[in-house]
Amino acid sequence: GRPLHLEGRTMFPGGERWLDTWLVPLSGRDGSADRVLGISRDLTKRKRAEEALEENARRIRALEGNIPRAMIYQIVRAPDGVRRFTYVGEGAQTLYGCSPEEALADASLIYGRVHEEDRERLIAEEEAAHAAGGILSAEVRMRNPDGGIRWSLFRSQPRRLEDGSTCWDGVEVDITERKRAEQDVVELRRQLDLILAATRINIDIIDSEFNLRYVDPEWQKTYGDPRGRKCHEYFMGQKGMCEGCRIPEALGTKLVAVAEHDLPREGGRVIQVTTLPFQDARGEWLVAEVNVDITDRKRAEEALKESEVKYRTIFEQANDAIFLMDGHKFVDCNDRTLAVYGFSREQIIGQTPYRFSPPTQPDGRSSMDLAAEKIAAALAGSPQSFEWKHLRADGMPFDAEVSLSRVELGGREYIQAIVRRSEERRVGKECT
Repeated sequence: GRPLHLEGRTMFPGGERWLDTWLVPLSGRDGSADRVLGISRDLTKRKRAEEALEENARRIRALEGNIPRAMIYQIVRAPDGVRRFTYVGEGAQTLYGCSPEEALADASLIYGRVHEEDRERLIAEEEAAHAAGGILSAEVRMRNPDGGIRWSLFRSQPRRLEDGSTCWDGVEVDITERKRAEQDVVELRRQLDLILAATRINIDIIDSEFNLRYVDPEWQKTYGDPRGRKCHEYFMGQKGMCEGCRIPEALGTKLVAVAEHDLPREGGRVIQVTTLPFQDARGEWLVAEVNVDITDRKRAEEALKESEVKYRTIFEQANDAIFLMDGHKFVDCNDRTLAVYGFSREQIIGQTPYRFSPPTQPDGRSSMDLAAEKIAAALAGSPQSFEWKHLRADGMPFDAEVSLSRVELGGREYIQAIVRRSEERRVGKECT
């Protein structure tokens, strides 16, 4: 897991050359090294001119040019423990908002950016590496120039100088995205634990060819031994991929995908399938499916739809004028409303109740104030029933009994206003 540096002469058709090669392990999302970045540079001309100095400069430039959001640095630690930068790469501008020259002149521009909670740990790890003469590898939080926090990986190799000082040739790499990915995995595991604890679920693992790699024991009681079987055949009895299957999408994007499926062999039980892509220890991409029973929720949704259909039927067939209000404005009305008021639907929707009332009611109170009072009471859960004077489109006034009540439709609360003209109410009483 450590960088490997190779330097030496190599024979080529055109003659001998000096090569400087670095092999740097690269980590995947799970933090394990799964790839190697190899960088080689020809140092022949500089080696001939000033071998030792030019070798170091070539190595620094090679590394700095091939690692994004990184900064090459060199620190010399004197025998008395005093540290000073002897080289700071161009990455200082990106990571610290200062030029290499500014960082060389004022080391606090870099040291001062270490998060206060990580400083002691970084110093302790550096001391341990110095004492052992080994590589320093530390992940710490740093403060960006804008005040934000990033994660940085510091890796440096110590070497002793003739005067007893220690020279650290190092690189700082911004690993914030990797840390976020790790935190995403932790959060997914946390959420999965909550689901497992609180919900009836089933779990399976499937590869890119739809082969079942794992089915939880509870599901095996229903579907049998999953070995050597495809998921679509095992669960659905189908020869090919199921309609709405999100496995190819999850494997292609490396993102979580969600779908819903009915299970015919379980009486049509409805499950929500959360498909989570992941790599196993061998690097193969698989998906874990977390299957949550949502049958009760779907039944509740269907019942709500049926209830709303029934409401709409009554709404349209009623012999009274019926409005729906969102706050103080009409958002819907039935056909009877149009006949009672003489306005078109377009003229009513978006208007307030006092738009179709005289300025004042018979008791002398403002129609606007009184309507606001009644609506507020209904919204608070207190049904209202009162007499009200209205105005038709032709300007003719009429009296009516108004009932206001709070109703819930589609998950939202509205005010339902039922308006019955007073003469119609009298006729109804006489008929009885």
